[in-house]
Amino acid sequence: MRRKRYSRVFHQLALLFILAGILPIAVLGIYMYNRINILAGQELTQSYELLASEYLGGIKEKLAQYETSLKFISKNTVIIELLGNKEMNSYARGGMISEELFKSLILDDQKTIRNCMIYSNQEDAPVYGRRVTMSETSERESSYRAGE
Repeated sequence: MRRKRYSRVFHQLALLFILAGILPIAVLGIYMYNRINILAGQELTQSYELLASEYLGGIKEKLAQYETSLKFISKNTVIIELLGNKEMNSYARGGMISEELFKSLILDDQKTIRNCMIYSNQEDAPVYGRRVTMSETSERESSYRAGE
C-alpha cells in the first residue's frame, strides 16, 4: 500500500513538473513562431515596397528625360525650318533633320531609344531620312497598327 501511495505521488509530481516545464515552453514557442512570422512578413513587404519604389523612380526619371527630349525637339528651330524648306532635296533635308534629332535627344544613354521618328504632314515639302519621313508612311508600320 505504501508503494502504491509513493507511486501515485511520484506520478502526480512528474505530471506537475512536465506540465510546469513543457506548457510554458510550448506557449512561448507558439507565440514566438507567430511573432517571427508576422515580423518576417512585414520585413518582406517593406523590402518589396522599397524595391518597387526604386524601380518606379528609375522609370519616372526616364520618362521625364523622354518628355524633356520631346519638348526640346518640338521647339528645335533647325528641325522646324528644315521641315518647311521646299527648296532643298527631300533626302538631304531628311539626313540633316535625322542628325539634328539625334543631337536633340537629351538622355543618359542614347541606346535606350531604339527608334525616334518625326512624321511630317507637309505634303508640299516631302522629307525622307533615317529618323524623318512623311506621315502616311507611319500607317504602314507595325507600331502604328498595334495601337488600333
